[in-house]
Amino acid sequence: MNPQTYLPDVAMTLNNLAILQNNKNEYAQAEGNYQKALQIRRKLAEDNPQRFLIDYATTAVNLALFYNDNLVTRKKSIHFTKEAIQGFNPFVEVVPFAAKWKKVAEEILEYWKNQKE
Repeated sequence: MNPQTYLPDVAMTLNNLAILQNNKNEYAQAEGNYQKALQIRRKLAEDNPQRFLIDYATTAVNLALFYNDNLVTRKKSIHFTKEAIQGFNPFVEVVPFAAKWKKVAEEILEYWKNQKE
């Protein structure tokens, strides 16, 4: 048995768990699970970007929104927003999901641009 085979599913589960925890205002747990999911998805995307880069960008935009809306941290929100945009860019012309979420990420950047530091 190869545990690596299940890493995409583990990352998806962690990401989804973080969304649930975020919705329940369990911010510390959500942050940790988003970070774990992102770490796994980053490695998967490095090894196979065609398959996993959109998943990585999805978790990055989730973190950007998390730091925009809940644990408000401008620097972290902008950082993850830029990572998400970079991850979605190669797919916006062929994957509607990527184009939609890239637009969300761009709106986050626009929000921070209009906020005073």
